[in-house]
Amino acid sequence: MIHLYHGEGKGKTTAAAGLALRFAGHGKPVIFVQFLKDGNSGELHALQELPNIKVLTGKMTGFCCHMEMEEKMAFAGEQKELLEQVLKEMKDMEEGLVVLDEVTYVYNWDMISKKELEALLEEMTGEKGERIELVMTGRDPDEKLKQYADYITEMKSEKHPYEKGILAREGVEF
Repeated sequence: MIHLYHGEGKGKTTAAAGLALRFAGHGKPVIFVQFLKDGNSGELHALQELPNIKVLTGKMTGFCCHMEMEEKMAFAGEQKELLEQVLKEMKDMEEGLVVLDEVTYVYNWDMISKKELEALLEEMTGEKGERIELVMTGRDPDEKLKQYADYITEMKSEKHPYEKGILAREGVEF
């Protein structure tokens, strides 16, 4: 089935990592893909230590809103390659869990092939969906992504230390 964790609140990646941990705990394979992040977060360090979890990340070089068009285009190429890599990995999966962390952003910003992701989601509604769970995370999911989801969970922030000027803390926010 297809899961979608979205919203303005903290916890989307953490929830996806928790499901990956649960899945791996039952001896099942997991592919955990992070778009728009540099791979330097605590959950990834821990997940990489487990034998049946494969982690794929890009090389984040800054916030997209601060990038020049040339930088965005180069970065978009890297995100497309990351999606292509996970699609290749999935072809050989008999069963498992695939997490596409922050995929809503790269989808909305045309940094990946929308057609390729939509084809995957369409395929997940068929036989492949009986063998593989797929998790998507990020803010502002497109309605098309929502239509494919079997589970939709919105993370809503009611209070956050950032509002007091407290920046992200190692081990808590990353």
